[in-house]
Amino acid sequence: MNYTRIISNIKKGVKEGKGAMAVMASMYVCMGKFQELNGYGIQETCAIDFVAVTDEQVLKVVNKECKLKEMNVALKGKLGEQTSLKGLMLAEPEIEPKGFGSVVIKIEWKGVNHSLTIFNPTGKWKLCGGIPKTVTDDIELREHIETFMGIIEKWFSLDIEAGTTEIVNLVGKINLGKNKRIRDSLKECESYYDKILSPDMENKGRRNAWKLYKQISGKGKQQVTIGTEGKGQIFGCKSFAQLEWVARGITRAWDV
Repeated sequence: MNYTRIISNIKKGVKEGKGAMAVMASMYVCMGKFQELNGYGIQETCAIDFVAVTDEQVLKVVNKECKLKEMNVALKGKLGEQTSLKGLMLAEPEIEPKGFGSVVIKIEWKGVNHSLTIFNPTGKWKLCGGIPKTVTDDIELREHIETFMGIIEKWFSLDIEAGTTEIVNLVGKINLGKNKRIRDSLKECESYYDKILSPDMENKGRRNAWKLYKQISGKGKQQVTIGTEGKGQIFGCKSFAQLEWVARGITRAWDV
């Protein structure tokens, strides 16, 4: 399976099947870790201590394009309950950040929303964000993430541990146009997918949606969810090429 050739053809506009250009990446989830501070001779201190003492003014100095929308904290053992970090620090000025379970930061950067969760005390982080239309392949997405996290590093005065940043999920959008012969199209691509689930009339979210499953390299549960209008989403992928590969069966068979 030549993923490199597939994604190269998408970027050049070469259609290997009907609807190839209708597949777009829309959101990603990325994981990583800040460096341990003990290596710098800083004892009994973790990344969350640096996060707790910064604010929006410092972020604006680092990058004027960033807009801080929320900065919430969840105490250990209460990850489902969040409160404003600023409000908590004002109400409880003596509170120790070591008691935080995580800090969730929501930032708008270049018109795209980003949600960064930092876990205490490990310094691990999870970044979720939309994908700008200018980002069209894996290299550009990695550069986008590295640029954004570079801003975060300067804001917190922290470094990301080399080799820990990994894209763990990529969500795609698909828009093929309305199909008057959708059942014929699904029949045509049955051999391509491992399993196809028909709409569930008792499930409000799936009354008009088919689920098409296609495993990649025997790992995960990659799938396309699509309705009669030809709009849907692709889940469980880790690259742009995988998005196109999972959707390829239905894009080739779709009849508008």
